[in-house]
Amino acid sequence: MDSLPYDSVLSADLLTAIERKGYNTLTPIQQAVLDPKLANRDLRITSVTGSGKTVAIGFVLQATLNVPSSASNEFSGPRVLIIVPTRELAQQVKSELTWLFGERKFGIESVTGGTSIRDERRALARAPTIIVGTPGRLLDHLRRGSIATDQVGAVVLDEADRMLDMGFQEDLAAILESLPKDRQTHMASATFCNEVGRLADRHQRHAVHVQGTPLGEVNSDIEHIVHVVNPGDKFDAIVNLLLVNPDEQSIVFARTRADVTSMTRELAKAGFPVISLSGEMEQPARDRALATFRRGTFKVLVATDVAARGLDIQGVKQIIHLDPPNDADSYVHRSGRTGRAGLKGTSRLLVIPAGIGHVKLLMRRAGINFRVMPIPTAESLLAAQNERLFSELSKSTNMDVVPTEQHSALAERLCAECDNVDLVKRLLARINRVEIAPRHVTSPRVETAGSRPQRDSAESNKRSSKGAQFREARRHDPSSSTGTKAGNVRITPNENYGAFHVTWGENQGADARRLLAIVCRRGRIRSNDVGEIRIGPTSSVIEVRKQVAAAFAKAAQAPDRRDPRVHIAPLRADRAPRAILAQ
Repeated sequence: MDSLPYDSVLSADLLTAIERKGYNTLTPIQQAVLDPKLANRDLRITSVTGSGKTVAIGFVLQATLNVPSSASNEFSGPRVLIIVPTRELAQQVKSELTWLFGERKFGIESVTGGTSIRDERRALARAPTIIVGTPGRLLDHLRRGSIATDQVGAVVLDEADRMLDMGFQEDLAAILESLPKDRQTHMASATFCNEVGRLADRHQRHAVHVQGTPLGEVNSDIEHIVHVVNPGDKFDAIVNLLLVNPDEQSIVFARTRADVTSMTRELAKAGFPVISLSGEMEQPARDRALATFRRGTFKVLVATDVAARGLDIQGVKQIIHLDPPNDADSYVHRSGRTGRAGLKGTSRLLVIPAGIGHVKLLMRRAGINFRVMPIPTAESLLAAQNERLFSELSKSTNMDVVPTEQHSALAERLCAECDNVDLVKRLLARINRVEIAPRHVTSPRVETAGSRPQRDSAESNKRSSKGAQFREARRHDPSSSTGTKAGNVRITPNENYGAFHVTWGENQGADARRLLAIVCRRGRIRSNDVGEIRIGPTSSVIEVRKQVAAAFAKAAQAPDRRDPRVHIAPLRADRAPRAILAQ
């Protein structure tokens, strides 16, 4: 392989696998980890999403797995553990390593929630060389004795920042403590926040930071666009954005499973080929959804953040954020589902006028330059539809249906006997082609720098009949909490949630992302169980879904050594959130 001169650092079987895959060059992060100076060192790998980190991890592991292929089954337990935050990422990592180590015929298994633990135990009994798993399920197998750890030579934490955000710190610590002390510990992520750094310092030895791209650099193949819309116009705005390039694949990110269900239903009613992906789906259903989207059967995938990590589908041209995410890291990972492997993509973020400040802060923290643009108008989209149809009918090439002699004879007769314009109009009306009608969306007035924040007008606050369920819920939205005076804080009562008081506020360094991580860890709940978050100077108020509120209250009141000064308790009925946040 003249174009891949790495035979001195890559084994012959890996070179063969890469050649068979059709690669004729390596990405910057893949080249960086092959530096001979990094041999046998613990690594902290950072690179932009879609840059080939999983294959780079495989390169790093080749020394740990360096046994003759004929002896690849001599281990009685795994040689490598790879810990990931989501089922989707587990499947992606397993798939990538399967082809990469195909010549070695290593056993590679994944263990994740949502699958049969009995089937997983049977697979683990075959002593796979590499195990990829989510923290909770992996720890479950370790405690059951399904996985022997004495021969583990390396462990990889992929997307460690996401696992900490999801409240898995204790699980990660328990897993790492159960492994041999002389192992290698590698961490890989598109970002490397302070929390991950502290975790790395505790469990890595003399680690080296390896960058495929400079830390904080974003994917230059992604264009970032912000669309300011009225709350009731979000659904119509998404319809128009999907109609810009209707034949290309798009992913729409929503915050909650309820939003995913509603959005998927309404887009299907509008005529879009759409499928959904969210956390409550069983693994077989998730696999089927991703497979059909990957094949192009469906052009639109609506998903919660569960898909932001680990969804690797080349050719996704557009990401649409129904709501701004809570933090910069989440935005980077969501957006990273497009612009992969050198392809161009667009990330579009919808925001109501009151959320502009949060979005500016979000983009600044992510190091992203963005443009503010209006939603495409119905008139411009109708004109584009007409142009596509004209181009399709006026060109004789690339036609799906080839005219027959019968068609030719009939066409000549019609042109001879009928008015041509009238004829074409009637034929266009009869063809079996239904175009999705674009929506009329009015762009709201956006406040200029230095002007007083404007309140939404009564009209913009009114829910439209077709987009009501997608109105801005303002959940996890730090734009109206951090840095906001208590007198301006408003918490809308929600009968489906219970309110809790947290003795941690902005003056002590609280922000929405950190607060969400703490309450999820302390209360043993998931992020989608949390509703509104409002942060005051010295304390905060959060909402927790009523179905888990009682268990959350019991778990959260237990003393916590990590944050002994932070107390979480149900908000008393006689205390208003405004008064609490003013303290």
